[in-house]
Amino acid sequence: MNGSDPTFLGSVVEVSGASVTITLTESLASGLAIISGHTYRVGQVGSFVRIPQGYQDLYGIVSAIGATPTPEHDLEAANSGRWMRVELVGEAIGTRFERGISQHPSIDDAVHIVTETDLHRIYGYGGDDQVPVGTLSSAENIVVRLSLDNLVTRHSAILGSTGAGKSTTVASLLRSIVRPTSGGNGSPAARILLLDIHGEYTSALSDIAQVFSATPSLGQHPLFVPYWALEAGELLAFVAGDLNETQETAFADKLQDMKAQRIALSPLAGLDPESLTIDSPVPFSLKKLWFDLIDFETATFVGAQRDQPALDSAGNAETLTPPRYRPHAMGASGPFLNPAARGIRRHLNLLRSRLLDRRYDFILHPGPWEPNLSGEVDKDLDSLLQGWLGHDRQITILDLSGIPSSVLVRLIGSILRIIYEALFWSREKTEGGVLRPLLVVMEEAHRYLATDSNNVAADIVKRIAKEGRKYGVGAMLVSQRPAEVDETVLSQCGTVVALRLSNPADRARVIPHANAKKEFIQGKFFNQEHNIRLRKIGTTPWQPLSYPSHGLFTVVSDTFYSCRIVPDRDRMNWQIDQVIRNRADTISEVLGPAVDASVYVFRAERRVPANAQMQESLELSTDGSNLPSVLHYLYTSNHAQFQRYLKLVQRVLPEVEAITLPPAKGEAIIKIWSSGYAQERSDLAIPLDQCGTGIGQVLAILFVLVTAKSSRIIVIDEPNSFLHPGASRVLMQVLRSFEMHQFIITTHSPAVIGATEADTMIVVRWEEGASKTTTYAGDTLNGIRAAFDELGVHISDVFGYDAIIWVEGKTEERCFPLLLKAAGKELPARTAFVSVVNTGDLDRKNAELVWKIYRRLSTQSAFAPPAIAISLDTELRSAEFRAELIKQSNCLVKFLPRRTFENYLLHAEAIAAVLGAEAKTPTVSTADVQKWISDHRSDAKYYRGVSQTDADDWKINVDAPKLLHDLVKELTNATHDYSSRKAHFSFALTSWLVANDAAFLAEAVDYVVGLLRAEVAG
Repeated sequence: MNGSDPTFLGSVVEVSGASVTITLTESLASGLAIISGHTYRVGQVGSFVRIPQGYQDLYGIVSAIGATPTPEHDLEAANSGRWMRVELVGEAIGTRFERGISQHPSIDDAVHIVTETDLHRIYGYGGDDQVPVGTLSSAENIVVRLSLDNLVTRHSAILGSTGAGKSTTVASLLRSIVRPTSGGNGSPAARILLLDIHGEYTSALSDIAQVFSATPSLGQHPLFVPYWALEAGELLAFVAGDLNETQETAFADKLQDMKAQRIALSPLAGLDPESLTIDSPVPFSLKKLWFDLIDFETATFVGAQRDQPALDSAGNAETLTPPRYRPHAMGASGPFLNPAARGIRRHLNLLRSRLLDRRYDFILHPGPWEPNLSGEVDKDLDSLLQGWLGHDRQITILDLSGIPSSVLVRLIGSILRIIYEALFWSREKTEGGVLRPLLVVMEEAHRYLATDSNNVAADIVKRIAKEGRKYGVGAMLVSQRPAEVDETVLSQCGTVVALRLSNPADRARVIPHANAKKEFIQGKFFNQEHNIRLRKIGTTPWQPLSYPSHGLFTVVSDTFYSCRIVPDRDRMNWQIDQVIRNRADTISEVLGPAVDASVYVFRAERRVPANAQMQESLELSTDGSNLPSVLHYLYTSNHAQFQRYLKLVQRVLPEVEAITLPPAKGEAIIKIWSSGYAQERSDLAIPLDQCGTGIGQVLAILFVLVTAKSSRIIVIDEPNSFLHPGASRVLMQVLRSFEMHQFIITTHSPAVIGATEADTMIVVRWEEGASKTTTYAGDTLNGIRAAFDELGVHISDVFGYDAIIWVEGKTEERCFPLLLKAAGKELPARTAFVSVVNTGDLDRKNAELVWKIYRRLSTQSAFAPPAIAISLDTELRSAEFRAELIKQSNCLVKFLPRRTFENYLLHAEAIAAVLGAEAKTPTVSTADVQKWISDHRSDAKYYRGVSQTDADDWKINVDAPKLLHDLVKELTNATHDYSSRKAHFSFALTSWLVANDAAFLAEAVDYVVGLLRAEVAG
């Protein structure tokens, strides 16, 4: 019977648990079988087989194939000598397939090919809770479906290398959930929230989604996230920077008081005043917080009790105008500083600058959710959530592409926390997540879900991963680097859609046993991973393009094809060369048009025309000749996007006040305004062709960035030749913010090289009649140094110095050059004195680590100027300790012969002259200074920690800074403070001595000259 059955494969010869060994029948002469007009491949790893067992069938997946002998047995008795190993995965009774097996096959049981009928039993015929996502690679007429319940509420991950098609897959899956092409209404109860970091889904899903953006264009809604809904710690970290415990308490106490005052003003629904905490989402005014705290910090007082404010101007919280108090003064009359001030003025200045920065309006000035000075708002959080999740479309896209990177992670965490807690507390209601599940799709998840991430976004995503399913909140992670995603979060993803993964670490994290060259889905719905073909759903023209880092020159695939893309002779177009065809496909026909339309080359000598024939298109030609036309169309069709474009232009070229595009005889003309726009002075508008080439180049480059809907290769030749260094650096910063594009910069400028932060640097040299290239890693120190050496760039070209001498402080930094001048010497070119940041670190228990850092900074292996020497004060350091420091520093450290540099400045006439020049009326004489020094130089307080010897060497060991402080304070009746202006006074004293009594500084001069001997000798 088996011989006449076309599906018969062979017989079972061994059963070991769920692993079954099968010998193939001799009638299978080839690897193909034709059954009912369909061709099936026999013995393919990953394909199914069927083993009948009476009323039920066992199903297994082929895991290995071979010929005689098998690894464990010699099958010479078998007819064909060919064998397969199968892993049993499930069984079917009737039309119902279930994973797991209730019985095992016996020896000599027949094994059959799985036909389409069997595949339908395994994969099912669909249902109300399933959506089609593609077809089985081995049987394209078998539709692969995903369970909506598992996909929406049980977490999933879309993983793949850059350009593998993650965005297309996400768009297809979301369309499948909401509007499957096979008919029906999809899942009308499901809601989807998509966090779109790069703004690439708006066009793909605009017909079925509501878009909220911080920089909305036509048809989009503004995105607002009220700052008062953030946790207090995250908010303060953003608006006030790093705070110590005392400073944080000052802010926290004020926040708590303001929220309590708001509750007392009028109750808020659902909030018990007794349960109020600093993190409760109660509206309060950041402006008033800033105003009250700055008033407290800057206040000065007069009066006998020092309790009368010395207020000159009251200020205005609404306009962020601070109050003005009379400056404090020394003496008994005041005004006096507020002794209770917390020292947070710098943090309050940062808060004010954040409030004034228009980039943060979406969070700090959130429209109708912005509280007035009393904390009252027009709308509360319920209306915010209603706008996000209660509209008539199932998909909500939060376009975060215009959000500054400094606040992006905090914003994502805050959005997720607001939504998750809202669904958690409303879980019993129809609006909650149990009856209306929510799927949160997170693009670029690795940016904030790294293993060691300690941020609000990572915390809330981990909470959703562990608990969200119970409350109807599912997560879909989209990432190109799964190895960088927290393993705990990734392990909670029951369904994984894995596209091409080229990085071994990524493959090991996701599919350690799978072929990374294929797409597959692994999830609860499937028995094991299965290769599928994802289908594109809908008629949207959106399709992402991606190219390798240097695909402009060479594209190589070890599996299918290779080709080379080269410029033609006039370097105005590109052509495909050296093509190896993939079966019947011509790669040049596939890549040629895409490359030609996607590569922009901005050459240093090219001039962009001022006028062009008007057309309704936003596609800039690769030579930029239609820039006036596309700019005019952008201005008329999407004015909001044009305004974003103009802001980018003004960021790079602040002198551009406005850009106008007046039509004339069917042509659009670009005119640049550097002044007179508000006054309508049309005579001051300059046509683009009369401006410098830099303006035209910047306009064309930025137009591509703003309008491109897919990836582009953008080549910029010598930007430093048409832009000044400051504009070049800003342009590089702007380029880095558009991560979807590939940028290739050619330059000789170290400023541009430093600003690009390129992943790869290619140095081109002319050798033996041809161009030779050397590639360096742009993110490593050695790579940057090597590339700079090739260009003949000195460290001084970037940092200003080739060598430095570290000195004790600002006093030595300013005074040592004067001592060199007194010796008739000058610092060598590109060498400088630089003060050590904190010399106290050199004396404490972490000195060894600090010295290691300084040693690294003193060698050519560091990308910083090497140190010649490190000069330190003798202070109270013992001879043994000084010897140890010299040893740890590899003899770089030198010590002043005296306790401090100020010990060389105890010259009565010099001190009197400097004090006389400082005072409006010179009342301090040389005799006064000499007498004071004679009377006090032996005071014990100036020799604490050292032993005073005879009177001749008192200048060596005396605490000169403290002595000078007391001297200046007493002789000037406290009108001058030496300690607060030590560097200034010391510089003035050194200048006077160099000019009038240089011999007095002879020892100090010799010491400083000695610091330079190694450099001078070199």
